[in-house]
Amino acid sequence: MSRGATNFRRKNRKRDLKPYILLELKDAIYRLSFLTYTPVKDIAEQLIINSIQNKVILDSLSRHFKREIYLNNTWYGGHLIDGPISKRAEGECERITTRLREDDYEDVRKLAYALDCSTARAGSLLIEASMKDMHFINSLIKEFMAQQLSDREMKELRDLMKFLNQQDSEHHSWAVILSQIADEVSIPLSRLREAVTEFIKRKS
Repeated sequence: MSRGATNFRRKNRKRDLKPYILLELKDAIYRLSFLTYTPVKDIAEQLIINSIQNKVILDSLSRHFKREIYLNNTWYGGHLIDGPISKRAEGECERITTRLREDDYEDVRKLAYALDCSTARAGSLLIEASMKDMHFINSLIKEFMAQQLSDREMKELRDLMKFLNQQDSEHHSWAVILSQIADEVSIPLSRLREAVTEFIKRKS
C-alpha cells in the first residue's frame, strides 16, 4: 500500500469522543435527532464540526484560553481574559457518544490544550455552543426537510411560515415548524410529506 493511501485512511479514520453534557442539552440533541431522523452520534459530530469552523464561537472560547494555539489559519493567544472554564459542566450531566475524523479530533484536542481541560470537556463546550447557534440549527433542519420534500412543498411551508410570522408574535423558523409538525400531527416524521400536507391543511 502506498504512503498516500495510508495517510488517506488515517485521516478518514474516526475516533470516539464521549463528552459529559447537561441533561437538558442531551434531551435537546435527542429531540433534534428525532426530528431529523439522524443518529445522535452524527448530530453530535455535526455540532462539534460547526463550532470548530465558526470563528464567532472560537473567538468566544479563546477568552478562556490558558495556552496559545494555531487553528483554522488563526493564531489565538493564551490571555485568559475571562478566567478558566470549569472542568465539568455544572448541573446534572450524562455522557453522549460521537465519532470524529482524525483531523477534527485533533482540532478538539488543540482546543482542550488551550483551555487546559480534557478533550471530552472541550467537546462538550463545542456541542453546547452549536446548540445555541440557531442559524446553524435552522439550516440543519431546513436541509433535512429539503431532502425529503419537493420544491413545491417547501414553497408551501415557506408561505405558511411567512403568514404565521405576520399573525403571531412568536418567530416561526424551520426548527419551530418541524417541531410543531411532530407535536400536532399524528403521522410519523418518517412519512414527512404526508405529515406536512396534513399540517398545512390544519393551518390553512
